[in-house]
Amino acid sequence: MAPCGPAPQATGDSLSGIAPARGAGLIRQRSGRRQVDIRNFFYGKDHELEDLGGGIRRRMAAFNDNAMCVEVHFDTGAVAALHSHPHEQISYVVSGVFEFEIGGEKKIVRAGDTTYKQPGIEHGATCLEEGMLLDFFTPHREDFVK
Repeated sequence: MAPCGPAPQATGDSLSGIAPARGAGLIRQRSGRRQVDIRNFFYGKDHELEDLGGGIRRRMAAFNDNAMCVEVHFDTGAVAALHSHPHEQISYVVSGVFEFEIGGEKKIVRAGDTTYKQPGIEHGATCLEEGMLLDFFTPHREDFVK
């Protein structure tokens, strides 16, 4: 039996395809022929709340090519109008109370509850008590990235 040889280096090798990059929290990952910067840490102070109007504010929490996490803050009575998009979306209720409509079905959700929206399904929400959602999208929303 032939010897296996030395173990791959933890700092990046051909087995993992991952090598550290210069800069805080960044690594470079080979994805086919292209090399992608991947951030491991995202800081709230680096992303301001964007006022969307109507009592809704949004802050990018984290994203890469495949997924996105967004904080969405709602004032009581704020309405996210019915809409659809080609992304899968999961909304985790961090705080508050919301009435969600997904595919014609309405339900009340509270802190600790989660909703799932399949691609293309019409959905929206009304905030019944001031709160915050964490929205997760896959793939990421190009229209949210500035």
